[in-house]
Amino acid sequence: MKPRSKRAFCTALLALAMGACQSPKPAAPTDVETGLDVDDFQLGVGEGHSDQNTGGMVAVDKIEGKYSDLLMAWKQGGFVWEIKRSEALGDPELTTFLVDNLLVLLFEEYRGIQAAIAARGGAVSLAKNPTFERTREELILCGAPAAEALAETLALADDLLATLSKEVLMQMGPAAAPPVSVLLDREKAAVRFRAAESLGRLPSAGMTEGTVLERLGKAAREDVSDLVRVKATASIGERGLWSQIGRPTDEINLEPYRLELEACLENSSEGVRIAAAKAMRSLGDRRGVEALIDAATSAGKADRTRELKAHADALASLAGVDHGWDMNEWRLWWRDNREGIDATRGF
Repeated sequence: MKPRSKRAFCTALLALAMGACQSPKPAAPTDVETGLDVDDFQLGVGEGHSDQNTGGMVAVDKIEGKYSDLLMAWKQGGFVWEIKRSEALGDPELTTFLVDNLLVLLFEEYRGIQAAIAARGGAVSLAKNPTFERTREELILCGAPAAEALAETLALADDLLATLSKEVLMQMGPAAAPPVSVLLDREKAAVRFRAAESLGRLPSAGMTEGTVLERLGKAAREDVSDLVRVKATASIGERGLWSQIGRPTDEINLEPYRLELEACLENSSEGVRIAAAKAMRSLGDRRGVEALIDAATSAGKADRTRELKAHADALASLAGVDHGWDMNEWRLWWRDNREGIDATRGF
């Protein structure tokens, strides 16, 4: 069985998503290796007829060996499936096969839900679709391989796929953010924007969080698109908060995010500078007061009113007092209070 290409598989997913809005049943995608039947196993892409050796779709009755065993275990469920899933995740080819089909099933089931909504003219709860819920949970259990595949769907020009993928990624723990951060280097600005937006809400990447933050910070400072830079800047502040969830208080460290935002306060784009001030306000690290005072002073001298207001608002929020736009008063406040703020790590 030949490995499928990311381009071919993502093309198939996009065709499936488009089918969700255009027709009851999409045409069978080509150049994608799967073969799991929705009706029989509640897992897969529907009816394919291409020969297995071409790397295209194959019908369920043509799947043999370990792939067929995986299908049967999925159908049986329970302890049998848990054992087979564990075995599959130890086999790169089976892992690819499993993740690809789980992804297609996720979108296939969602397509059915959307059709039901259209037919009934009202909301249909995802929680009432056991196959959808099971598939989402299985993708989460697949970890990094699933995260990489989900990240690829964010690069597609389809909001449906992106929304569903992001929802699953948000529940995946440390494996979620690294593959999404790689998208910040893609050629299309729309892909980089979607990656930056998603990273704001994804959980900490654990040992590789520094790399994720470095990529996001670089996008905030250097991306050729001002929209991407502004979104990446805002996401640094959001990520600084969301990545701390679940950590003991003495392990919370906002400093790396604050330092990235302080660098953004000096960006050539006014939009980025304003986004940085707002992000520092939401981040809540009071050690950023001095950098905000310096930035506000520069904005005041250049008569950049919108920017000065953003800085002053951030200062008032962080300090718990309000000296308005008077940066001399703010410097006096910082002189009298900075030692205590440093001692408490800014919280």
